[in-house]
Amino acid sequence: MRLRGILVGIAVGWCAIAFAQAARADTLAQNARLTPSPWAWLVPLGVALVGLGLHHAEEVPHVAAALPMAWIWGLLGYAACGFALQYGAVGFTSPDPALHELSVEWAPLHPLLGEGWGLAGAKGFLFPLRETTEAERALFLQELPWVITAVLVPLTTLRGRLPGFLQAFVALWVAAVGYPLASYWVYGGGWLSHLGETLALGKGAVSTPHGVLYIVGGSAALAGLAAFRGKKNTPSKASPPPELPAAHLPLYLLMGAVFIWVGWLGTQTERGALSTADMVNALWAVGASLAGAALYGWLIQGEVETGLLGRSLVAALVATSQGLLYWDWQGALIVGGAVGLLLGPAIYFVEHILQLRDRAAAVSLYALSAIWGILALGLWGQGEVTGWWVAERAAEGMGQFLAQLVGCGAILFLAGLLPWCFLILLAQRYPHAARLEAPAVPRTPRRSPLGAAWRIAVARLARLRPQKANPSEPPPPTEHQEHP
Repeated sequence: MRLRGILVGIAVGWCAIAFAQAARADTLAQNARLTPSPWAWLVPLGVALVGLGLHHAEEVPHVAAALPMAWIWGLLGYAACGFALQYGAVGFTSPDPALHELSVEWAPLHPLLGEGWGLAGAKGFLFPLRETTEAERALFLQELPWVITAVLVPLTTLRGRLPGFLQAFVALWVAAVGYPLASYWVYGGGWLSHLGETLALGKGAVSTPHGVLYIVGGSAALAGLAAFRGKKNTPSKASPPPELPAAHLPLYLLMGAVFIWVGWLGTQTERGALSTADMVNALWAVGASLAGAALYGWLIQGEVETGLLGRSLVAALVATSQGLLYWDWQGALIVGGAVGLLLGPAIYFVEHILQLRDRAAAVSLYALSAIWGILALGLWGQGEVTGWWVAERAAEGMGQFLAQLVGCGAILFLAGLLPWCFLILLAQRYPHAARLEAPAVPRTPRRSPLGAAWRIAVARLARLRPQKANPSEPPPPTEHQEHP
């Protein structure tokens, strides 16, 4: 009961912050694009609830503390240098004269390769210690919920399994380096957005605003899990078959998924980024993802698994948020259905093949779903961004797909490989610092193993066939016949 009261208090306080910000939203900026949206604060709350729902009750206190810790490290890292790296050169692209002072870009490749190779902004460091305009403060407040969300994704998995200084390193890397640079590269005029001009790769790497936070957070979680995973366990013949990780608190999982969807759609609609057609396409993606997850659960588990449905609801958002502006209803249906159907195998791959013990599904739910959404945009994108599958000229569509592929690789290198190298060095220096495994908890028995998926699917489909009556057996009694 105490834990439930604490969680309810956190949720109420978080919503109070959102509504308090909504009351002052009109005074923060004149431009609607720069106005901080109160809906955005529901997204980190939803991510925290999803992490709580996927953990056992004994692990919930560690995960519940991830939200305030993400607030602390996210605010510190982004204020110190994250804002400067992301918006230090926004004056070159923004028509707002109040932002023209932020016009310093770090482009070391400019003398060799020319324009279009900006790597980072270079103005606005130590945000609280400098004089700022109203528009700059609006930009800072606009990005803060998304920074906290990107930091929260790895903390929901690593909290309680790594010591505090390693968690702080991962969180600060995401807030100060990973998310700001990835956002600048894709949205802020960085080198990924200019791949169409520099390397003739379509329109460059494209994603819906704030879509890259999921791949950044999931990649950071992958770095932490891979650096401290310990020895792989070789399953013996007598070991039980692998199972799909259970959602121990499914109500929190479903609530968190709904909060994420409401927060993201509310933010994008308030800013005018989504039309009514985009909203309908998002519903098609959600329906297809739920149907795919339900089908997979029925074939593998023999029933519709609530935890998998909740995960698929979040995975549909993560995948479609990468390119919802550039898909019609058919593209959204394909992307959502594929992510729902492939989510179960992705969880099995991370848990049992890589043996990363990702309890919050940060890698499969966020990183892999985001990668699929970015690549799918290069296949089925329409309008300004023409995908490979629908392009009239194959060369044009191929260039866009390669741009999306380069974007995925660059973000994985920035948010996954680089922190993994630092964590490997720390793991060698402090070999006993990390808890390599999550606390042992009792596992809920399941009907069917994932390893026998094909055999079970065939058996269940065979049951749907009408069976011929056996003449040697007596017919079943009717209503008017009495049993002997």
